[in-house]
Amino acid sequence: MFYVQLGWSDRGSKDKLNLAEVFITLEWLFGKTSDFYDQGKGSFRFPVLLIIEKTIEIFYYLMVIADHRGTVYYRMYRIIENNIDGYDTQRNRKPFELEFSQQEINYFLSYFHG
Repeated sequence: MFYVQLGWSDRGSKDKLNLAEVFITLEWLFGKTSDFYDQGKGSFRFPVLLIIEKTIEIFYYLMVIADHRGTVYYRMYRIIENNIDGYDTQRNRKPFELEFSQQEINYFLSYFHG
C-alpha cells in the first residue's frame, strides 16, 4: 500500500521527473548503472549500500533502484554474513524492527523519492 501512496503522491505534479530525468539524476548521484538488469523489462538498475547506525549496532542494507516498464521501484535487502546455517535468503521477510523498521523504511523512501 505504501508504494501505491508514494506513486500517487506526485501524480500530475509538474515537478515530477520523467524516466530519462530519473536515470540522469541517479547516474549523476551514483555513477554508471549496473550491468545486471533485464534488458527486456528494465533500462537501469542502481545498487546502493545503506549503512544504518543504531546505538546497539551498525546494520548494512542494499537498496536497489530500478525501473520496470517505465516505473521506478525501490527494493531493500538486508546484508547478512556468509554461510549462516539455516537462514533461507530466498524468502521475503518483514523488516527487523530493531534494525530498520517498516516506519523508518517508509520515511526514508518518502524522503529519497522526494
